Amino acid sequence: MSEHPIFLEEMREIVESFVVETREIFEDLEADLLQLEKNPSDRQLIDKIFRAVHTVKGTSGFLSLEQLSLLAHHFEDVLNRLRRGTLAFEASMMDVLFEAFDRMKLLLQQVENRTLQALPLEDILRKLKAIAEGEPLAPVSAPTEAGLTALSAPPPESENTLKALAAHLFSEEMREIVESFVVETREIFEDLEADLLQLEKNPSDRQLIDKIFRAVHTVKGTSGFLSLEQLSLLAHHFEDVLNRLRRGTLAFEASMMDVLFEAFDRMKLLLQQVIDRNLYPIALESTLQKLQAIATGQAVAPQSQAPPKEPMPVTAPSHNEATSPNTGGDGQLAHRDQHTETIRVEVRRLDNLMDLVGELVLGRNRLLQLLSDLHNGADGEAMRELADTTAQIDFITTELQSAVMHTRMVQIGRVFNKFPRLVRDLAREFNKQIELIIEGEETELDKSLIEEISDPLVHLIRNAADHGIEDPETRRAQGKPPTGRIRLAAAQEGNHIVIEVEDDGAGIDPKKLKAKAVEKQLITEKEAAEMSDREALELIFRAGFSTAQRVSKVSGRGVGMDVVKTNITKLNGTINIHSVPGQGTRFTLKLPLTLAIIQSLLVRVARETFAIPLHTVIEVVKLEPEMVYSIKGREVVRLRDTVIPLLRIGEMLQVPDWQYRPERSYAVIVGIAHYRLGLIVDDLIGQKEIVIKPLGTYLKKVPGVAGSTILGDGRVVMILDIGELVRQESHRLRNGQRIRETVMA
Repeated sequence: MSEHPIFLEEMREIVESFVVETREIFEDLEADLLQLEKNPSDRQLIDKIFRAVHTVKGTSGFLSLEQLSLLAHHFEDVLNRLRRGTLAFEASMMDVLFEAFDRMKLLLQQVENRTLQALPLEDILRKLKAIAEGEPLAPVSAPTEAGLTALSAPPPESENTLKALAAHLFSEEMREIVESFVVETREIFEDLEADLLQLEKNPSDRQLIDKIFRAVHTVKGTSGFLSLEQLSLLAHHFEDVLNRLRRGTLAFEASMMDVLFEAFDRMKLLLQQVIDRNLYPIALESTLQKLQAIATGQAVAPQSQAPPKEPMPVTAPSHNEATSPNTGGDGQLAHRDQHTETIRVEVRRLDNLMDLVGELVLGRNRLLQLLSDLHNGADGEAMRELADTTAQIDFITTELQSAVMHTRMVQIGRVFNKFPRLVRDLAREFNKQIELIIEGEETELDKSLIEEISDPLVHLIRNAADHGIEDPETRRAQGKPPTGRIRLAAAQEGNHIVIEVEDDGAGIDPKKLKAKAVEKQLITEKEAAEMSDREALELIFRAGFSTAQRVSKVSGRGVGMDVVKTNITKLNGTINIHSVPGQGTRFTLKLPLTLAIIQSLLVRVARETFAIPLHTVIEVVKLEPEMVYSIKGREVVRLRDTVIPLLRIGEMLQVPDWQYRPERSYAVIVGIAHYRLGLIVDDLIGQKEIVIKPLGTYLKKVPGVAGSTILGDGRVVMILDIGELVRQESHRLRNGQRIRETVMA
């Protein structure tokens, strides 16, 4: 209840200090408890843990946090008897101590979220008291197979129970708690997937097992607190396996990993339900039975190929559900728009932001004073000060813009970290040996771009594993090591980020690509004969083009690389391909660091001004009449032995009063991948950094226009969509060639 006196304004600094200090204590305490389990005779360690819990008891009692203080008091009793030697340590105590510690963390989380709710502590307090008094703990009976099914299968009233839980969980008063749970658990899962992959390679690494155990243990506690019973139950059985591995009572076997990954995938699915605000019971019986079989040393039954049918989702009621249910075709409520997007920002970046805002306020105040002085007839000195102040504000605004942009930056490792698991699964599916090498995962990129590049990269990685890397026998026959390598690298170059996906596989034969394209009637035989190898490689980006010999879950359905290129182009990016048959293939993606602010070249066409994204501009040429001529009805310009088609922007966009005068025009040479196009404009205005504004409903479908911006004088300027213009022009050229060949035939 947020009416607690600790949430009064005069208590704010004290409570913030308590939260920071206690959080630091808890970080050390968890590691110390794990160490105690290994070294229960370490009296110095017990003293250290005792002091930590004693401190929490005192500070929480001072703030009248009664439950936290009471729990710490009983925790302290056990530790006190251990350090005095009046209580003999037993391994079974640790589960109770960890349970008590998890409750303490949840109570601290309530303070951080400014939402205090009483937790049921009777059971854990009874256990702590029993330990302190030397009484035996009631044994927890191992569930039988029937009991296990009963635990995991939703009871008859589960749908109503989930509806009630959804209404409570997604209510406004629980919003901050649930958002915090999602952010924390998502971060845990990102690390957990990488750690499970590492465990498969190094099963004897006890520190790694401890780390995985702590992660799953945390998820068990937090999901249990939120009454997410299936997630908590799954984490509990997952934890059982890890606990026996780290204690050495269970021998690791490679076959266990498939079950652990299966359980982890189920955990991710259950977390996604919370993110999507759609709660529904999923079939866990098979997974739980496998985990239990591993934990008890039994053989794991082979997995059935048919996936279990999942029940329909139970969604949280929307605010206007009674009058307008807003449901999709599958009966699920569309809650995605209600999500509150969050991003974690380092404190130093926020401090820098605050400093810049303070400087900006000072500059604004000075500017207002100078404006007043000028209004009252001030002399030339005021004009000089006005110029200086304007320059200062210009500098601060630039710095502020950069600082705000950096608060949106996240490391690309958030995307890269999902690919080791993907490559592992693909290697097993194709019976190949593949090693994934990741470089530059610390490179930062705007959060909006991070979310958009994931799918294109997934397809490129899958393509490399399926088409690129050969099977071990083939690689040995070619003198290659049996294990193929896929390299995923990122680096920043100026205002752009460059991502490379490279493999040392079979490579791509341009001749085969041409033959396949002719067979699919994507190009003519004459076009194929005139194509260079570099142009032939670009054929894989054509819609409907595929070289797959078989249809699989990964490839061979005629869609894929064209979608990759389309998505990259929408992000104002480019994608290039380089391949050597027998040696491998490299895809290079170049993307802007942010989609919100870009460098542009402003050009004039008649009385209209347009902006061209600068990263697409290769060069600008002053046109002379003798440079421009026509080839097969298309206007082109010859530039250093290269023929580049020209496009009249004024004609295409129907600019009023525009007249084409070749002798008074410029050609802005732009490019996407290896395609080149010359945009005919009347004049060049200069480079300018612009803020991209989305187009309205009526303008967003105008071909060749990507967005708009507002200049300093208030004019609205259209931003040209170079990717779309290049695509249209290349399409016209191909169609024109086919029409001419048909007529000639």
